Amino acid sequence: MGMGQGGPVIDGSRDGLAKTMLLFAGGILATLAVVVGLVTLWPSGDDDANVAVDGDTVTTVDEEIGGTTTTVAGAAGEPSEPTTTAAPVVADPPPSDLFVAGAPRVLADLAAAGGPTQAIQILVYPDYAFLAYRDPVDPANIDRRMWRAGAVDEAAPNPIDDRVDADTEPSLFALSEIDLNVLPTLTADAPARFELPVGVTHVIIDRFLPFDERVLFRVYASPSDGRSGGGYVQYGLDGSFVKVVQ
Repeated sequence: MGMGQGGPVIDGSRDGLAKTMLLFAGGILATLAVVVGLVTLWPSGDDDANVAVDGDTVTTVDEEIGGTTTTVAGAAGEPSEPTTTAAPVVADPPPSDLFVAGAPRVLADLAAAGGPTQAIQILVYPDYAFLAYRDPVDPANIDRRMWRAGAVDEAAPNPIDDRVDADTEPSLFALSEIDLNVLPTLTADAPARFELPVGVTHVIIDRFLPFDERVLFRVYASPSDGRSGGGYVQYGLDGSFVKVVQ
């Protein structure tokens, strides 16, 4: 078919129409492919987010969704173990009146310092005490220690009997026999055993040879008005009353 004077002639045949439709469909498919590629390769909102760091927090601003996310440092993952601070250990104050309380503790401190098993005398005042004992390192010696205001001093030779010999060995007794828990009862009972008002001055625990072979408590008391007189009350190790000497 030729070209006339009025311009190109459109081929109205079936083959021409099919070619036109194929070209139109191909253009649409190409356009769709470009759109899919752009959507796939377009950066995500997280990549475009603005991040601000302030101290221990991180704040993320997402411009696409118009929201913010704040992350606290250390908050991610498993929770940390709770930490505790132990309270300081406060030691008990030393007893202020051994006639009222604390004598067993004091005797334990004295025995722990020297490590003896045998004693020859225990002497207790209201605010201090002595222990005269057989030295476990040198059993021929008798040493003495003093407790005062919560402290035990160094060992020194016993001022009366400082050697274990034929005269002193019978006076020794086992420290395990002594229970000073009875002391408050004895110091409270002794003043009533006298005919005049007295106050307890000190307590001695020993065998008191040659007058008595038993280990006894002797609770000494003096008149409260300062006059001469007084004496002591003897008790057994179990606190039982023995006699008054005045």
